[in-house]
Amino acid sequence: MELLRASQNAHVDSIHAFQVEGSVQQHIHQGPPARVRVEDMTLFELLQPIGDASHARDRKRSPPDSACLPGTRLKVIAKVEIWASSTIFSIKVHVYWMHGYVGCGKSAIALEVCERVQRKGRLAASFFFFRNAGDRARIHRLATTLASQMAESIPETAPFIRQAIIDNPNLVKGDGERVSLAVQMERLVYGPLRDADSWGSLTFKALIGGPYLIVLDGLDECEDRDEVRLLIDGMITFFRQNPRIPLRIFITSRVELHIQSRLNVPEVLLDNLVDHCSDHDIATFLRTLFQQEGRHNPVVAAYIRSHGAWPTLEDRRKLVKHIGKSFLFASVVFRFIVGSSIENDHRTPMERLTLALDMNPGLDGLYMETLARSEKFPHFSSVISTIALTGEPLSTAGIAELLEIETYEVVNVLVNLQAVIQLPGTDDMPVTLCHTSLRDFLTTESRSGRFFVPPKFHFRLFLRCFTHHLDTCRPPKAAQQDLKQTHIGRYCEMYSIAYHWGGAQPVLTCSDLERAIPLLREAVDLSPLGPEPPHNLGMALRDLFVFTKSLAHIDEAIVLHRQALELTPSTHLQHPLVVASLANALLARWKQTDASVDGDYQEAIDLCRRELITARTFGTEREVLLERLAESLREMFNLKGLGNPQEVVSLYREVLTLPPSPDSDRPSSLHKLGKALQTLCTHTRKVEHQVEAVAVYREALGLLPYPKPGRPGALGELAGALLVLFKLSGSVRDIEEAISLYREALSLRSAPHPQRPTSLSHVASALCELFEEEGHQTAYMREAISLHHEALELRPAPHPKRYLTLQNLANALIVLFDHEGTDCLLEDAISRFREALDLCPPRPNRVTLLVSLGDALRARFHREGSVNLLYDAIALQREAQEKLGSASQDRFYSLNSLANSLSTLFEHEKDAAHIEEAISLYREVLKVGLPFDRDRGIILVNLGDALRMRGEWKAEDFVEDYEEAIALHREAGEDKNGGTRRLCRIGAIRHQWMGVVFYSRFEKMGVAEDLDKAIPFLRKSLDLYHSTDVYRPRALTFLIKSVQALHERDGSPSHLEEAIALTRELLSKHYIPGHWRRGEWVNRLLSLVQMRVPDVTGNQDDLGEIAKEPGSTR
Repeated sequence: MELLRASQNAHVDSIHAFQVEGSVQQHIHQGPPARVRVEDMTLFELLQPIGDASHARDRKRSPPDSACLPGTRLKVIAKVEIWASSTIFSIKVHVYWMHGYVGCGKSAIALEVCERVQRKGRLAASFFFFRNAGDRARIHRLATTLASQMAESIPETAPFIRQAIIDNPNLVKGDGERVSLAVQMERLVYGPLRDADSWGSLTFKALIGGPYLIVLDGLDECEDRDEVRLLIDGMITFFRQNPRIPLRIFITSRVELHIQSRLNVPEVLLDNLVDHCSDHDIATFLRTLFQQEGRHNPVVAAYIRSHGAWPTLEDRRKLVKHIGKSFLFASVVFRFIVGSSIENDHRTPMERLTLALDMNPGLDGLYMETLARSEKFPHFSSVISTIALTGEPLSTAGIAELLEIETYEVVNVLVNLQAVIQLPGTDDMPVTLCHTSLRDFLTTESRSGRFFVPPKFHFRLFLRCFTHHLDTCRPPKAAQQDLKQTHIGRYCEMYSIAYHWGGAQPVLTCSDLERAIPLLREAVDLSPLGPEPPHNLGMALRDLFVFTKSLAHIDEAIVLHRQALELTPSTHLQHPLVVASLANALLARWKQTDASVDGDYQEAIDLCRRELITARTFGTEREVLLERLAESLREMFNLKGLGNPQEVVSLYREVLTLPPSPDSDRPSSLHKLGKALQTLCTHTRKVEHQVEAVAVYREALGLLPYPKPGRPGALGELAGALLVLFKLSGSVRDIEEAISLYREALSLRSAPHPQRPTSLSHVASALCELFEEEGHQTAYMREAISLHHEALELRPAPHPKRYLTLQNLANALIVLFDHEGTDCLLEDAISRFREALDLCPPRPNRVTLLVSLGDALRARFHREGSVNLLYDAIALQREAQEKLGSASQDRFYSLNSLANSLSTLFEHEKDAAHIEEAISLYREVLKVGLPFDRDRGIILVNLGDALRMRGEWKAEDFVEDYEEAIALHREAGEDKNGGTRRLCRIGAIRHQWMGVVFYSRFEKMGVAEDLDKAIPFLRKSLDLYHSTDVYRPRALTFLIKSVQALHERDGSPSHLEEAIALTRELLSKHYIPGHWRRGEWVNRLLSLVQMRVPDVTGNQDDLGEIAKEPGSTR
């Protein structure tokens, strides 16, 4: 022994071993050698029992700390008491096994049984196993602990126990010398009890007070599985040989194969605790706890005095439903509500109650450990996925039939999972989950990892169910009847479409739909007079149309929906849903045809309005109609500016006032209301609508805590609304919160989540927006571009949304190009825009792509000077105009972009028609208005510059153009405080064009005062521009011209030197070798240098150097 190695010469008088908290502490007394006789030792010293293994242990220090509250578990406890107290002549079963899943209260019941039986003087012994608790998790000290307790509770057994030890000291020796468990139990427990009853004294007492009882709790927590088998085998053998012995053994455990296989015999009474767990018990349990809290917690007491009972009956009902018959989870929930374990959590119990309704039971570790036992077995994934996704529990035979495997193969998977899944004793009883949280675990990838059950498995179940259902409909009749009577006949008929098709629909691919449609067509042929088959086929064809954009598919879908509507009586509950499906299909065709013909749209609207008025629809049916009508009106307004967005908001508000139904989705309805409010904000330009939209999205997010699958989408919706609010109000806190929310959504969508590319793009686009606002860190843009590249890799061709990712990447490249002026960024952006345009469907994103590509080509013209680039840009932007509705939000930006391109072309070609059209377009934008007021200043400046160009070109009547241009620049406003990149850039542009218009008027009319006004504006614009901004060269060129004109007017050498220095800067930083305008400005520099006085030092050297420049004509 380790503790003796340091004292090799010491004399050890005695070693006493005492059990403390499940482990042995040995006390060594040194002294003269002496021999200790067994007869001189107490039984406690001999047996060395585990002191904290019985029901009487200190439960606060030695778990489990479980006890039944007054008024709970009464029926099941009474059942055990009756069995335990009945004579061996009336009930001959000696062993009672109560099994159940984790947290259902087994230990609490065992404790209550111990205390009740002990009060009657009939408790022989108890042992509460507990995992990871030293010797309490092992079996080697079970016999000695039971014998020690039995010697006290049944004194008649003590002499026989002592004699057994005297006869065989190895019964109480250490691990290396100890006899087997079977021998221990026979010599220390069973034998002494039998010997004590040799004259029938114990039997006589049992006839009066009942047999003695041994309680073994948590047998599944014992690590020695082989020994547990031997324990049970020895127990059964003992009772078979001694049927009249006045002893009973009560065992509790989870269902584990090594226990079940031994206890599932006639000599054992089996009892599933799940059958005794009711919502009433949980409700009683919670009511008792909350009543106690109301008496002892002053905060809760004060709340009850002011507001009445807490929690309310409705809140308690929700808690009971969420807890799902688990007393363990009920305790966790209660502790969270009344006293949060989160440090620095200052919320009241009333505030934490709402959060408790979304708590995770904390069983994920158990689920992972248990499922791992069977994951290598054949069909594991299919069996678990089926159990997780079926609409109602199926039997093992039903699961086997559904998966087309043998029943024994299903049992083979499930037999080791009974800690979390209830496996019935027969093949025709349903397989159930121990707790509903297992389904949430399996269907939440972030929790279940490799055990995740994807929604796509619904499609496999649909195919099997629907095929089976079709088999029951095909002739002959006898075969139909046989199929309907199988284990899954009724299930397939009820759940194939209504449940499994609906569950798979959001993740169906084009190929999935192409597999399903032939089956749905056959259903139409087999039931020509039923409304459901054509309706189902119509929905599938409409979904296929989303992928193919084939009018043939949507045309057929509309025909089928009309057929279904004719076959559905107007009073039928499904009539509103069929109407909504037809309206959906009509609207899909309307949008596909570029909304050029409004017949489909009007019919869809009329169908919904008429159904809402004439049909007596409530709940889900009315909700579907209201939402379909609202969505239709919103789309019409967005595309053509027709209708009233306030009506859309009102319709969604009505949806939220409807009584909730089992199919209601309040977060989804809130999201739709949020979108409607954002549309209303765009229409009215009232920030309060956007503020309300943000509040609505916050409420929706609050209803979707982690790990609910809808949370990432809710995070994105709220972030998007905050981004819009930022554009309206300019508060950087809004965009910073938006980025934080987008990042959280991204963290919940790890690869290969299908929505990860969307989240990547969201974060990247928000970073671009933040950079444009602040401009301090190009690291924002580097990260944004990197995120877009990652998203692009996750959407390889021919992914249907690849074009969106390409467009987002190109937009980010343009933002960085505007800041740095690097040509390769522009070329990369143009390439991405072109690829996106090739992949993009006709509507609606094609419009923004056309506009963006046109802007990029115009930017390239400024770098290269090829007029064909301008012609291409204008052609693209005119195409965009043709595709846009008169009130589309994108129309405003498209008009501005087209006008910019026409103005640039006028500068190059001086065709009056171009500048006249540009001015007209700018005026139209200002007349109609822009979604964000911050953009109005840019339009004012653009219009002012166009008027300036027209004034330069006119031979007469030009004064009015100059005056209006100056007024517009002044209206654009002074610089705002804050110094953000966006404000600096807008200020730089405004100062630039104000300076240009004064310089232009000076050139036109020769008013010296205009030149003096121009130069300060141009100087200010250069100060505000970033040194590499692509707009900076234009301001620089006009400042050079203005300073040169000032030199020519005043003859000041300093102005000439400034003009030379500015020209050198222009050539070194912007019009670098290869730029199409470099030659022009090299010659200007040469002219400026020649204007110096001849004897200026180095003048001739400068002239010679400049004359060598490529493009110089000197």
